[in-house]
Amino acid sequence: MMMLTCAGMGSRVAALPTAGRRASPRTHPPSFPESRVSSPNRSISGSSPPPAAPSFPRWCDSRRRRTIRGSSPNASSLHKPSREHRVGARRHAILPLMSDGWALPAALQGGVFTATDAAELGVGARRLRSDRVEQLHHGVWADASAELGIVDRSRAALLAVGPDAWISHATAAHLHELWLPPRLRELDRIDATMPAPMHAPRGSGLRGRQRVQDETQLMLLDGIRVTTPAQTFVDATDVLSLADLVALGDSVVQQRQPRAAAGELREAIDAHRGRRGHRRLLAAAQLVSPQSRSASETIARLELRALGDPPVWWNVPVVLDGIELAPDAAIWPAGLVIEVEGDHHRVDREQWVTDIDRYNLYQRLDLEPHRLLVTTRAETRERLRAILDRVRQRWDPERRPPPIADWCDEPPTVEDGWLLAD
Repeated sequence: MMMLTCAGMGSRVAALPTAGRRASPRTHPPSFPESRVSSPNRSISGSSPPPAAPSFPRWCDSRRRRTIRGSSPNASSLHKPSREHRVGARRHAILPLMSDGWALPAALQGGVFTATDAAELGVGARRLRSDRVEQLHHGVWADASAELGIVDRSRAALLAVGPDAWISHATAAHLHELWLPPRLRELDRIDATMPAPMHAPRGSGLRGRQRVQDETQLMLLDGIRVTTPAQTFVDATDVLSLADLVALGDSVVQQRQPRAAAGELREAIDAHRGRRGHRRLLAAAQLVSPQSRSASETIARLELRALGDPPVWWNVPVVLDGIELAPDAAIWPAGLVIEVEGDHHRVDREQWVTDIDRYNLYQRLDLEPHRLLVTTRAETRERLRAILDRVRQRWDPERRPPPIADWCDEPPTVEDGWLLAD
């Protein structure tokens, strides 16, 4: 028996006997001695057996037993699935995955559509408010999982504005795959124009304009009403500098893939007479050349012209020692060739290998190759100054250019102002 002393009275009080009381679970946590763990699967070689399910005191909660035994090999019977679960799993394995009721019909997936198109296919207003669709303009939606290109975005803009509108300016240049400066290669808004006296369209994702336009300068491209390449060149005076406007004009009349004839370009320029930007159009038309094959070549050609305009053959195929080659720019009296390189020469492996082979070929033919990187106009001009110094050092007036390839019927040089010449 235990004796407790009362602090206030100084007497001794006999405590109750504790021999027959059960210990509290909190004061005596369970222990699992090794002697109580059975090992029926011990191998003969002496390796340790897999862990068996531990035994628990009677006071341990049954939920705790199932939680701990769930990781043991003998606990499969405690988690046996019900009959409904087994039937449901078998049904999922047999039947195809059903729609959740919010998916769009196949005719509307991957593109743009109006509310009328959706209603005809049974898509109501509630489903148009779900995360499966994205509203582009008023009354125009698109599949949210689709990646919309410039064609889909232009089609959506015309659906929102109306049938009288057309795509113009930088967006039209994208549709025609014309050369644009880097700042306009990613469009945040679509250029849509309405005929006067109607108001210019407004709305999110739109850049609206109003203009009197001749219907002959409009065309259908992939079902989209858009300005012709010649009219796109004229409209670009509103958004491009002189050098970028010349580069766009070069892409319209280039020899490899012309988008318009020189006569069409002249007609579009004449129709713009008396309007804003006509003088800049005439200045750009004086510098347009069909021999450029990229916007970088156009910038290099304009900078060379500003530095003295040496006699340069641009992309003219010639035959030298029985080998046909067409350098980007060749100054034959100096025996010097220039290869204009853009960013795709760095990232495209096939183009990179071609550039190295061409560089080695020029050296074997006793030519001096130079690789010109076009960045800003000021940096490009400084690089060209160093190249022109080499031209003056190697200049030999008696050196003749090699013969032009038989299949080429274009002149090796184009005079300024050929576009406006009758």
